[in-house]
Amino acid sequence: MSFIDCSRVLDKSFFENKLFSNHFSNKKLNYSVLKNCFIIPHPSHGFGGLVNEKKDYIKDSALHNLIHKVEYNFPNCDDCISETVIYFGVISKGWGHFLTDSLKRAWFFLNNNDFDNYKIIAISDDDKEPAGNFRRIFELLGIDLKRFVFINKNTKLKSVIYPDSSFFCDETDNRRYFTNEYRETIRKIKDASIYNSKYENIHKVYFPFSNYRRNKHSLKRAIGEKNIEKLFKNAGYAIIRPEKLSVDDQISLLKNAEWMASTDGSCSHNSIFLNDYSNLIIIPRGPYSSEYQDALNFVNDLKIYYIDSSLSVFCKEESPWGGPFYFYSSDNLLSFFHTKKRKQFKFKDFNKYILLASASNPGNKPFVHNKKLKNKFDELYLNYIRKKLLYFLHRLVSFLKSF
Repeated sequence: MSFIDCSRVLDKSFFENKLFSNHFSNKKLNYSVLKNCFIIPHPSHGFGGLVNEKKDYIKDSALHNLIHKVEYNFPNCDDCISETVIYFGVISKGWGHFLTDSLKRAWFFLNNNDFDNYKIIAISDDDKEPAGNFRRIFELLGIDLKRFVFINKNTKLKSVIYPDSSFFCDETDNRRYFTNEYRETIRKIKDASIYNSKYENIHKVYFPFSNYRRNKHSLKRAIGEKNIEKLFKNAGYAIIRPEKLSVDDQISLLKNAEWMASTDGSCSHNSIFLNDYSNLIIIPRGPYSSEYQDALNFVNDLKIYYIDSSLSVFCKEESPWGGPFYFYSSDNLLSFFHTKKRKQFKFKDFNKYILLASASNPGNKPFVHNKKLKNKFDELYLNYIRKKLLYFLHRLVSFLKSF
């Protein structure tokens, strides 16, 4: 059972209500057989999935089952797969969603040799087969991608083996949960990976986020993380971009790490590859915590520290995880490293954040989810204005004295 420390966040009650509950489910997994259903490719955001013979959309067949509304025309199609197939799900090319939502049925293929000759049907969220690290995960799990049929048009299915999900959302409380089968899937990946000894001497690692973009045309999503990177580097952390490493190297690195740190999101999801009793530092990106990370915190027995060091006041209230994000050297982070206080609020960086927010979310008003965060923003901003005013008056007096 992981230990979680929320003493260094502004809104302790918000995080305590979300984090101090176990997300492990002892649900017994099985599979069902669906007859005469349809598979539809994703129209957007991974919303593809299965429609049963009663013309009802099966929400759990989507990328995740908290999709509230799916628009589709009931498929009229000539394509039909008459043989019995196994449904894998939607394969996302977003690393965090891939490790969770896309692998939720992988457990079925680890222990069911009776189905080795069946084809596997899946939907790719970019209409391409998995490559690179995504492909490597399937190799580590021993799942042959040659068995896969990737669906890109409406197709009727005579008979589908439909495994239960080992990582899922409970619609009664909107929380993510995982089963022992999911934990075993992650252990299988870790155990099958090829160890790289070059990381043996790295015991502290920080995974940065700010350079990541959804695609080459998208805007940056974060400003100011370099300030945090410097703090971690001075504290002996290696700054390593996980997307630059192979999966095997990522796992080798984290197997050796005693401390891992990152912002809350896909980077922190890599903590599932840490060994038990390791330490994890998570910096919230904005006024929320990732519901995925809330669950993944319990896959291993970790000691986890949540530390506020962001002031992302221009996140959209309805979807704060979309950013943009602003990071700074907070009192909480400085005190964690027993570092002397320094200039925290750099208006040059914050001005860049304002420009980024204007481009990302035109017309969006600042969103401050609680009074404590608002007070912190006001304090930092007013201190900056006060210092700038004093500096201006000092220059003015010096100028007048020169006459």
